[in-house]
Amino acid sequence: MAKQLPGLRVSDELHAQAINAAKERGMTPAAYQREALRAYLKQGEQKDDIEHLEARFVATLGRLSKDIRIARNDVHVCIAFIDTFARSYLLHTPPIPPEAVQASAAAADVRYDRFLREVAKGLHGDTGLFERMAQVIGDDHGDGDGEDGEGA
Repeated sequence: MAKQLPGLRVSDELHAQAINAAKERGMTPAAYQREALRAYLKQGEQKDDIEHLEARFVATLGRLSKDIRIARNDVHVCIAFIDTFARSYLLHTPPIPPEAVQASAAAADVRYDRFLREVAKGLHGDTGLFERMAQVIGDDHGDGDGEDGEGA
């Protein structure tokens, strides 16, 4: 059963606005007042929903920031690797004699295929290059029981 709220006193201006708004929406003044009260009460619920949504956005932005930082580190590692590799290659690789170009190209194709397979294996990791390099460096400076069998 519907209950009645105590009388509501408003200024003439607010009363006129409410009556006009009710007419524009095709509602009675009482129905408009009920709808306005429902909307006002619902604002509190919406505020809570917005706060939860904001917390989710903040968490997502934090995660994306971390992912961007990892990607940026990976790019720096790749640039340093390519620079070191190019300098080393250009410094230590003599020109190939013309009579050995075909044999060298055949061997290079085999080595390149092996290289691509190793790159594909490396891409399946779930950490960035920077973290993997830190692990390798940490393993090398660990307790001396590395894969090479040499102790400290």
